[in-house]
Amino acid sequence: MPERTLFGFRYADPFLSPFAVSLPCFPRTAPVFHPRPVGMLDMIDQDNTPGERERNTMTMTDVHNSRIPGPTWEGLLKSCGLRRAELECLRVSTITQDDTGQIWLHVAESEESPARDVPVFDGFSWAIADILAQHYPNSLEDAVPFQEALKRRSPDELLVSSVPADLDFEKGRREYAWWTYFGAIEALDVIRSPKTFHEAGERVRLALGLPKVNATIRSFMRQAKRAFMREFGV
Repeated sequence: MPERTLFGFRYADPFLSPFAVSLPCFPRTAPVFHPRPVGMLDMIDQDNTPGERERNTMTMTDVHNSRIPGPTWEGLLKSCGLRRAELECLRVSTITQDDTGQIWLHVAESEESPARDVPVFDGFSWAIADILAQHYPNSLEDAVPFQEALKRRSPDELLVSSVPADLDFEKGRREYAWWTYFGAIEALDVIRSPKTFHEAGERVRLALGLPKVNATIRSFMRQAKRAFMREFGV
């Protein structure tokens, strides 16, 4: 499997969070990077025998969805920057992975946005894999790789059956914009990557499904650009 990069740091498994390596020390304007939580109790099905699971009137997706840990919800929002309505409608069949290892979410057309393909930010892709697998590991060794997790779910199934009312989607979208823009400008002039800061900004705008970049997102992108220049001495 080819190595992947996260802001210049290499790690071998694109399905796992890259917390086995050292990330650069970002200034205070950078969103906090939270890798997959380690040591979290896996509560799924701990109180049910196979027969009891079959008799349960709730669907298994409902059961697992009610037990998704808070950090996993946060990682999910930061991984894709979707709106609440978009996440609620996201089906397993719309989640794919290309030959480079990049995970994509296809978002259907809505009143707020045309249909689009959203690149999942690698640093938080573990959240999608965990939710697909309906498994929240106690250790890295127990984590389920993305492709295996994908096979565990029906294509027509919703990724999540319901979304907590208190999730901060706007914060998730802002932080997705920060990380995605930072990663895009790091890759400037690389094949298949943006060639200018403007093109990097357009990539973020399209991923977020915006007709134009609003003031808040523009501010986060400027912070990311300044952080990048300070971090790498550009």
